Order: sequence, then structure tokens, then C-alpha cells
Amino acid sequence: MRRQTIPHAFLFTGIAGVGKSRAAVEFAKACNCRKRRPSEGGTPAGGTPENGAIPCGSCGACRKIEAGVHPDILRLKPTRTFIRIDSIRSLQHTLSMRPYEARVRVVIVQEAQHMRPEAANAFLKLLEEPPPDTVLILIAERVSEVMPTVVSRCRRLHFNPIPQGQLAGLLVDEADVTTEQARTVAAFSGGSLSRSLELLAGGWFRLRDWLVDEFERLPQMPVGRIMALGERLSADRRRFEEALDVLVSWLRDLMIVGDYPEGVVHRDQQSRLRRQAALWPLADLSAGIRAVRRAQTDLRANVGPRLIAETLLLQLVPRQDGRKTLG
Repeated sequence: MRRQTIPHAFLFTGIAGVGKSRAAVEFAKACNCRKRRPSEGGTPAGGTPENGAIPCGSCGACRKIEAGVHPDILRLKPTRTFIRIDSIRSLQHTLSMRPYEARVRVVIVQEAQHMRPEAANAFLKLLEEPPPDTVLILIAERVSEVMPTVVSRCRRLHFNPIPQGQLAGLLVDEADVTTEQARTVAAFSGGSLSRSLELLAGGWFRLRDWLVDEFERLPQMPVGRIMALGERLSADRRRFEEALDVLVSWLRDLMIVGDYPEGVVHRDQQSRLRRQAALWPLADLSAGIRAVRRAQTDLRANVGPRLIAETLLLQLVPRQDGRKTLG
């Protein structure tokens, strides 16, 4: 931004919730801000405040872009499942005309990995012959999911997960949680702010606590109760997916809490983890994780959720001789 050597196309990659879309919006602001200020560390030698790279956030252009109403900041995302060629053709038509007011027109393509092949080929023409004063920003989770010929024509920028300590601080500021709860959700979400907020809003702690309670009671449950638990667990597919993620992380924590307590996900449950870990051989915990992973694979393959849940729960029940039968 300071050198005015902006590439015509970027590819932002990284897991959901680490700031890719926010960075694209801030970049669009910076390209069109009327009062850009220097980045931290000062202005380059011989420069002026106009050489800065940080948008002011208060000028007309910044406010319009933030509100999503700027006519020259174009956003493209999948319709239902895919980005189709009709959307790319419409974009090509728009870009063939002069901008209304922007100094630099910016196109933000969300979930670029969902372009159909014919749409990607049409978009490739924009990359090969970019319109003047236009920046194209593609956003995807993984480079491997985007057509290689598209990737090769973009400046790539990877966004790492947010460090757990930093993310926990954000959650304490933005959500009604304790520091320990924030650290737990930050670890479970893998460094994604949006995922963390989604978990908290969806009552993740209630789900986790209920699931762990049922896991502890499982050895004493009659078969009929296990079947009823499987039915309840699988009633909501999305909730079932979350429950499987919780169970994998809980079993993992049971494996490591004795030797590596600072590495556990469920940091607010240290004493409970230690108590349960004393009852489980490491080999059985490892087999249990494999059993849950198989359940997750079966669920993605559209096997019936109730059958998956019942089978998994029965695998987690101890034998009569006291040994676990996981896996």
C-alpha cells in the first residue's frame, strides 16, 4: 500500500474464522480511504501521512465499505452450493464499466473453492486480463481446493489460526465467559473466532457437560437406556457432529492429562479428567478415539445417524470382566 505496488489478485487461505474476510474488507477500505494513516512504526523516510496503509474508518468511503453499500466493492459468494458461470458473467459485465466512485474497485469472492469448473475458467479470463484499477480477492480454506491455474495467477496469503491466548482474550471481551471457559473454547475451536462465538451461542458447555455425564454413567446403563441415549444423541445431525468432536477431544485429554496437563482442551475440567483417566488404559483410549473417528467417517458417508450412535455407545461399554471394548 505504501509503495503503491498492489497486485491485481490475491488468494487468502486459512480455516474459517481467522480474519480472511475482515482483512479483505479492511484492504478495500485502505485502497479507497481518503485519510489513510501510517501503520505502526511510522511513515517511511520522506513520506507523508498520505503514504500510510491503514484506513481511517471514518471517511465516507470507509463507512460505505464497512456497511456493505459501496457500489464498487463487489462481493461474490456461492448461490446455494456453488458459484456458477452466470455469476461470473454478470461480474465480467459489471467490471467492463467504469467504477462509480472508487479509486480502486475491489471484488471479494467468498468460498472460491466452490466455483464450478466452467465458472473458474471464466474467472481465469479476468485474472489474465484484469480490468484497470481493480483488485480481485479470492477467499478459500485450502489452496488445494482452488483450480491450479487460478492459484498460479494470484498473490497467495495464508492466515494462521489465532493463537489460543489471544483468542481467549477476545472471547473474554466479547462473550460472557470466564477466562478458563474462554481458554477451553479457544482450544476446542482450533483458533477460529467465529467458530468460538458460534459454540458459545449454541450452548456448547451444556452439550459438553451433558455428554461427559452420560459417558461416565455409560458402564452402568442397561442396553435399553443405551439405545435411548443413541436416539437422543443422533436426533439433530449437526448437534451429533458437535458431540462426536467433543467426545474425541475428551478421550484425547484423558490420554494426556497425566503427563501433559497444560495441553488439554477441557482445561476447566482438570480434576474430572484426572479421575476418569485413572480408570482407562491408554490402549483403550486410543481405540476409543479410532471408534469415534469411524463414526464421523460413517456420518459423512450418510450412514444412518441413529445406527452410528448406538454402535458407538455399545463399543464404549466395558466388558463384564472390567476391560473396555473400544474399537
